[in-house]
Amino acid sequence: MTRLRTLGLSAAVVALVAANPALAGPGDAGLVVEKLADPDPGFVPPPPEKRPARAPRRSAEKSALDEAFENLGRVTGQVAQMAEQRARADRQRMMEMAEQRAKADIDRARQAVCNSVESVRSAGIDVSRWDKDCK
Repeated sequence: MTRLRTLGLSAAVVALVAANPALAGPGDAGLVVEKLADPDPGFVPPPPEKRPARAPRRSAEKSALDEAFENLGRVTGQVAQMAEQRARADRQRMMEMAEQRAKADIDRARQAVCNSVESVRSAGIDVSRWDKDCK
């Protein structure tokens, strides 16, 4: 089997190498080039069209695209600042609310302690340490 395969591959390589010169055809020696006579010897080509002159762009001048990108950047920055200010205000408001809740919780705890002090005092226990906070 391998002998047949090797023999077949060898025959295919020989056929390809032998076919290359046949595909190339004759060389460039058969090509004849002749220059044609000028069809209109008096023809004068028209001058090239003149385009309106443009002043070179100065660096101070900005294109509309540049201005649009600058405006986009400016607006994006303003939006980011507004979002930051709003977040700060929200945080401040949350801190104030938490502080108010904490004060209310402390007041409730003090009131509970005072209520407990009254009940303990009625039992005859010395509560002078806690009594000073109660009104």
